[in-house]
Amino acid sequence: MPIDNIYIFYGLWGIAIVLIVVNVWFLLRFSKIKGFEKLSHQVDDVLRDMEDVKWRLESLEGEEQNDFYYSKVVRYDAFQDAKGRQSGSILVLNRKGTGFIITIINSRDRSATFLKEVVEFKPIQALSPEEQVLLNEARKA
Repeated sequence: MPIDNIYIFYGLWGIAIVLIVVNVWFLLRFSKIKGFEKLSHQVDDVLRDMEDVKWRLESLEGEEQNDFYYSKVVRYDAFQDAKGRQSGSILVLNRKGTGFIITIINSRDRSATFLKEVVEFKPIQALSPEEQVLLNEARKA
């Protein structure tokens, strides 16, 4: 039994009407969602805040280069008559290798303090052997 073209025509029209009704129902359903624009603005605000945090973090990383991050103390006997490792040096550097060395030399009858500047792991003044060891260790770290 052959299918008449009119039934196919009415069937296609019926399917089209059902699809239109479903489409209108979806449109009405989604149009009732309130706050969609508000949510979109909130997402934009969060993205802006993330960019601000990223910028601040990058600026902090730049400042971090100037913070002191390496320090070491060494104690030693500067003179044969003074025992007990009463003399010592401390090295303090930032990430670029700039900082200072403070050395305190103690003997039985006197004491001396020296402050020496270091720029990019290079001393400005001559270093004692103990101070040089400190600086060499810092270069390796």
